[in-house]
Amino acid sequence: MNITLKTLLTAVTLAATSSVFATSFSSQAGQDADTWCFNNDGAGASAGQIACQTIAPADPWAEDPNGGLWISTSQTGKDGTVLDNGTPNDGGDWFMGAVELFTLTVESIVTLDIWADDTAFVGLYLGDTWASPTWETDGVCADGLLGIGCTQTEGRHFSKTLAAGSYAIVMLAYQNDNGPAGLLYSGSTAAVPEPGSLALLGLGLAGLGYSRRKQS
Repeated sequence: MNITLKTLLTAVTLAATSSVFATSFSSQAGQDADTWCFNNDGAGASAGQIACQTIAPADPWAEDPNGGLWISTSQTGKDGTVLDNGTPNDGGDWFMGAVELFTLTVESIVTLDIWADDTAFVGLYLGDTWASPTWETDGVCADGLLGIGCTQTEGRHFSKTLAAGSYAIVMLAYQNDNGPAGLLYSGSTAAVPEPGSLALLGLGLAGLGYSRRKQS
């Protein structure tokens, strides 16, 4: 019985591994084909793709347990500068943004955890159109209220099951007053388990419970 049970559990593990795959992403320095930052062109549109920069966290900015780093398009973090060249972080408008592109080959669960100083708008696109429902929120850094803020407890978690397709997560950082500003985020995509994998897993767990009852 023990050998049969171990074999079954091994088969379940292999089935789950082959059917449920995951990828992760987080805010980091740099730019590539799937991730980049951009500035406000002064008229509320993107001024073009540029590399993200890591910035020094200001007090009391959060730390991302998944390894994301605070980013901006210039040194707007602790002891940084307030931009005044048409991409303001001092006028209540979004001053920079970041994009994460990904393609799902199967139905998947997409998650995102995000912080911002002062706040951020998060949009989910399917191709070049809004996917419904959109993700958006606003708030003020360190105000203790709901909405995306900058302290450890003011992060916002999003989770959505999406069909196969090409998507973009667009994040816009807002600053409501002079001072440090930036974005911090991390997320993942994971395939929804196939029914056969779930059935095998349930069978394996049932067998494990039966074996333990016999031993006791």
